[in-house]
Amino acid sequence: MESAYKLTANILKLINQLAFIIQLILVIYMFLVTAYWFLNLLDIGILNFMAGSAASLTKSMHNIYNEKIIIGNNELDPAILVFDILSMVFIVGMNFMKEFNIQKLKELDSAIEKIRLRREAEFNRKLKAEFEAKMRVYSNYAIIVTFTVKNIYTDNVFSSADANAGIKEQEELAFKSLYAAVKDIPNCKFAKNGSQLILTSSNFNGIDKVLTTIDLATARIRQNFKKERWLLTNYMAVETFDNKTTIKDVYPTLIRLIKLKVPNEILCMGNFNLRYGLLTRKLFNVYLNGLYDLGDGEDTNIYSLVKIV
Repeated sequence: MESAYKLTANILKLINQLAFIIQLILVIYMFLVTAYWFLNLLDIGILNFMAGSAASLTKSMHNIYNEKIIIGNNELDPAILVFDILSMVFIVGMNFMKEFNIQKLKELDSAIEKIRLRREAEFNRKLKAEFEAKMRVYSNYAIIVTFTVKNIYTDNVFSSADANAGIKEQEELAFKSLYAAVKDIPNCKFAKNGSQLILTSSNFNGIDKVLTTIDLATARIRQNFKKERWLLTNYMAVETFDNKTTIKDVYPTLIRLIKLKVPNEILCMGNFNLRYGLLTRKLFNVYLNGLYDLGDGEDTNIYSLVKIV
């Protein structure tokens, strides 16, 4: 259909171009023969080279109008004037035709644009479907949470040994408190690596429940620790992966995010951001946190997940 529209549009453009050329030639010819006729009446022979053409034209016009105009004792042959009138009618008619063609060209251009937009929309839908199909392969995710604890009432007069007293015990307590809050979440596996809680799951659609539980639990634990004169800071990172990838492959990425030391926020990378964006209903907004060098010498976009209030 589009090719037929384009062919029709090209034909109309060609007709208009030919009409313009014909009009231009006709106007020039009208001017020359009319000027010759008028100058000939005045016995001025500047345009005598038009005599043959004017005679042929006059003869052909006599088939349409063969009356003479009497002016005093002189007869005037108006054949050239008749030709001019007919030519002007023809030129005006061609202008109407060109205007009609221009209007049809606008309609054709609009139809072609609609076809192009439909094709583009269909292409984008297919591209989006392919992209989503590729992203949905990333159905697994892993989360790492770690804590640091500081005694907020420790004074500079205390030795470093006194300042660090009980830190390990408090970090372990924070870990146990978090594990107690999340251990009953279905479809999740848990592991401990030092002070790190590692959570993995193959149910990406349920990630909001997990993130919400962890976010609320860490906030509550921080508040409880603050009451006991401890400043608790948690660092958290999340990443998604497919079935061909293991947690061992994802773990280094998560650790690099943890090492950025962005306190009390959930960090992720672009791949997780794209996969999370496919969820129909989301409980977190994803914001660009900044550009960070993760150790490869290149700046990488790092995102933060913030609970929607």
